[in-house]
Amino acid sequence: MDHALNDFLHCCQQVLAGDGELIELLRHQGFACAAGHWHFRLPALHAFLDARLPAEHRTSYHVFRQALLTSPVNTRLRPHQGQILIIDNLGKVDVSLYGLSRLTAP
Repeated sequence: MDHALNDFLHCCQQVLAGDGELIELLRHQGFACAAGHWHFRLPALHAFLDARLPAEHRTSYHVFRQALLTSPVNTRLRPHQGQILIIDNLGKVDVSLYGLSRLTAP
């Protein structure tokens, strides 16, 4: 699971930095994405990240979801001026919309 989580954090850092190549790839994969912003639902995020990994590092959606939800993602994104927020809470983790955004100044 560490592989998918690390890839996710790396992708977040790249989006926050405005990596045009990754942003275009994410858009091509159906995500709403721009420099500093990325919206996703967890099943689609898992599918995207899992496809990027070698077979031996892939994991089930449920293992991925549990690891992501219990990891300190925002703590790890804070030094990069980023955070993950719930954009549209639809009452279930699997269908709610999440987003990466830049931290706003206090």
